[in-house]
Amino acid sequence: MAFNEKYEQFMESQQEDFFVDTDSLYGNREKLEQTVESINGKKYSKNRGNPILVSKLGEGKYYVVDGNHRALEYAHEGRKRVRVSLFDYKQDIEEDKTLILDPVPVTEFIDMIKGDIEESKIPNSVPRYLYYSTYKQMLPTIKRDGGLKVGSFLKRSYKEALDDAELVENLDQDWKDNIIVFKINTGKLNHKRFEVDNNDDPSEYSYQDVVPTGCLVRNG
Repeated sequence: MAFNEKYEQFMESQQEDFFVDTDSLYGNREKLEQTVESINGKKYSKNRGNPILVSKLGEGKYYVVDGNHRALEYAHEGRKRVRVSLFDYKQDIEEDKTLILDPVPVTEFIDMIKGDIEESKIPNSVPRYLYYSTYKQMLPTIKRDGGLKVGSFLKRSYKEALDDAELVENLDQDWKDNIIVFKINTGKLNHKRFEVDNNDDPSEYSYQDVVPTGCLVRNG
């Protein structure tokens, strides 16, 4: 089966996603350089909600088959872990060595990106800073997942976020005594992934992507 045909079949199938360390992502040097030029030219990924498609290079190493834009943007934002889908095309690689050439770490290209790649993408309706409340007991999960889960609701103010955590019913007092509020700079997020109510002054925003740990600053 030709590589392109196998790839199309894979994309149409239901695959199980998982998280890997950003440092474990590798890519083709020429393609990554082209992607850096594209990002510096203000051409960003249109598929931020999708996992990065990878193939396993070896123990703890993954080659980006599809998603160089996402991989570089996430690395630039400071994400420690990213969501991927595994596409095993080892046989294709053995038959056509050009499929993987000169694999290099994606993170080596972060410094080539000029400025804040998301700065110009903040919509006027989304405040510069939003807040998210959780509990100390949840920090290991957030760290493991590389940030806040897809669909997390972010509040306009510290107080609104704090109230959310305090008003949860049937929760042990030990949890309520360990509330943490994160302050999030929306300039580091993709505004196309926000879902906002039609109200003139909405109190919360749903972010349809992972909010990376690099964007989370403890505010209380």
